[in-house]
Amino acid sequence: MKKLLNVLFLLVTCSGLFAQSLNVLRTGRIESDKIKFLNSRAEDCYNRGQYDSVIIYHEYAYDIAIKYGLIEEKCFALKEIGGMNELMGNYPKALEYLFASLSIAEENNLRSLEAAININIGIVYYNLKNAEKAIEHDNKALVISEAENDTVLIVKSLNNLGNANMTLLNEWQIAEDYFNRCVFLAEKIGFSQAAMVGMNNLCQIYMNSGREKEALDVTNRMLEQHPYNPYIYYNLGNLYRQNGDNIKAISYLLQALKLSEYEIELRQVLLKDISDIEYENGNFDNSIEYYKEYSTLKDSVHSNDQAKYALELEAKYKNLKKETEISELKAQSLKSKRYNTIVISSAVIILLISGFVILIIYNKKTVAAQKVKVLENEKIIVSAKAALSGEERERARLSRELHDGLGGILSGVKLSLANTMEKPSGSDITPEELKKSYNLVVSSITELRRVSNALLPETLLNLGLNTAIKSYCDTFRNQGNAFTLSYSFFGQDIRYARFFELAVYRLAQEIINNAVKHSAAELINVQLIVDDDRLFLGVQDNGKGFDMSVAGKKGGLGLSNLKQRAEVYGGRVDVISEPGAGTEVIVEFNNLKDNKTVYDKSSDS
Repeated sequence: MKKLLNVLFLLVTCSGLFAQSLNVLRTGRIESDKIKFLNSRAEDCYNRGQYDSVIIYHEYAYDIAIKYGLIEEKCFALKEIGGMNELMGNYPKALEYLFASLSIAEENNLRSLEAAININIGIVYYNLKNAEKAIEHDNKALVISEAENDTVLIVKSLNNLGNANMTLLNEWQIAEDYFNRCVFLAEKIGFSQAAMVGMNNLCQIYMNSGREKEALDVTNRMLEQHPYNPYIYYNLGNLYRQNGDNIKAISYLLQALKLSEYEIELRQVLLKDISDIEYENGNFDNSIEYYKEYSTLKDSVHSNDQAKYALELEAKYKNLKKETEISELKAQSLKSKRYNTIVISSAVIILLISGFVILIIYNKKTVAAQKVKVLENEKIIVSAKAALSGEERERARLSRELHDGLGGILSGVKLSLANTMEKPSGSDITPEELKKSYNLVVSSITELRRVSNALLPETLLNLGLNTAIKSYCDTFRNQGNAFTLSYSFFGQDIRYARFFELAVYRLAQEIINNAVKHSAAELINVQLIVDDDRLFLGVQDNGKGFDMSVAGKKGGLGLSNLKQRAEVYGGRVDVISEPGAGTEVIVEFNNLKDNKTVYDKSSDS
């Protein structure tokens, strides 16, 4: 019997552990899906050139990864933030994030990520004109990529090594070998963009070594595949310039200039070359204008201070472990020599000053508590005013709807009945008159139900936020609107306290209505994410947007009121917008345990 009890106890314990493991895996999958969603939103913003928004989404993903211990996702988020800072020209900050990401990848054997991060670091050093560091990190990336058999990363590493040797060191033969390998592998796997970049660099090498026929062959080959690439026209312009045909040369260079709006370094070279050719042709005014534009662009290159700071960051990164070990050894040595003296002295000192320290701490805590209480009271007052303001607006809206809608219909009923009553006695009431009065009564009942539902929707009372917000979004469909409104939900369908759900629903209503009325958008996207202790509501449109700084100067009462109403329940509201780039409003609540109660519909009656 005792053995049987032991076996049963073991089975119960194992089943509990198994259930706990399944719950951990399920939570990890949910959070991983959220991060994938945030990464996809970041990619959309990147394609629209909204780099600040890209960083915000990756910071959200980083916070989730930190909270749930998702190491690879945390490493990827840091890498992407560093890459965006590199694109924005903030090289020191880019290296700071990239080296933090590299440390995580190395410690956790994330080999492909480690290679990709080294490629990004090599690009930063290339932009800082530091050939030694650029080649060092590109070589690391190449070794890891070959070991992992990752052809895409191999191609990128080869191209970067070729660029560093050609542009920074003038090692043409070494660069040519790298570019030939890059083009061969890129065409083999269908990586057309990398193949084009490699061929363009080969063309530069051929021209500089006097191999004009090879250069022309490669250029024509590229032009067939990529007719809108500025580098190809730049190569053709240089070829004709070397052959003494300045007319064709400047024609191709101007075409390259037209296509190089976002290629800053190429644009700088083109402006200088066009200025030189115009000078050779005797067009001095044109030459001066192009040279002025070239000088302005050149002055925007980042100073040597950034390069110095970047080197200091890497030095700190490389010596971090060594300095930590030295510090630990010194601390241990000092501790062993002074241990006895410190113990005796500490005992005496603690007895003498303990009472004094306790008194100081108590006084500081008292003062701090008083300050916190004052601030909390002020915050409660502000939040209460925002809530009351929202209620007043809702009452005013309800009054207008009752007066204009239901009031008008009931007035019609009154007139219809009055006309009937004024008929001479003995005259019959026609069925049409009765039907007219009946239809007016039915309309008044329908209007009353609509107003009641707008005041407190039945779907919110019975089914919760997800269904209520989806139902509200559905009301905009099939109405001949010029926009498309979509709704998506992620997470768990959790019920919260009645007043909290109503507050979130009102916020969603106001934000969606603002987008419908003021954004002039073609697409409006609403997302709701809910988990155990967090609620995320996002409304994004591709409309006309607005200038945040101008809105702030004008008062911004609507946005301020939204934020204060969210703060009543411990939430926050973030608004991202700029003219011509649409608007995104994010509402987020955390630590919702106090609001996650059993929903009591009887309290509504």
